[in-house]
Amino acid sequence: MKRLFVTFVTCFSAMVILAQNVELNITHIRNIKGHIQIMVFEDAESYKEDKALSVNRFEKKSMKDGIMSITMKIPKGVFGVILLDDENDTNLMEYNLLGFPKEGFGFAGYYHKGIRRPDFDDFKFSVGVEKTKKEIRVRYF
Repeated sequence: MKRLFVTFVTCFSAMVILAQNVELNITHIRNIKGHIQIMVFEDAESYKEDKALSVNRFEKKSMKDGIMSITMKIPKGVFGVILLDDENDTNLMEYNLLGFPKEGFGFAGYYHKGIRRPDFDDFKFSVGVEKTKKEIRVRYF
């Protein structure tokens, strides 16, 4: 049991050490209600199944003129980052009767203009040795 614990701690520590700072500059936030929720996906399959590697929530206190910056740690590799402007704090995207989102959404490094859900390849990016900066422009219907 002790050996298993030591192995787990070692692996977890290595993952944290390999994680890099990713700065997300978020623009076009329409109000201060609720939270910004950031979901990190490892690949197309996890995105398709809505199984995020991590889900993080951020208060909008630092927002000024619809803009805020968030820095978070993400391991080295290729990832996709999605934003939900969770205005009503349900942790879920709300939809209207026509199936359009009621709340804002965005993708790191990609502004989605279409109606259908984008492919993972549209918004994936690499996290490497240097600090990564990505912009997320929030879209509302």
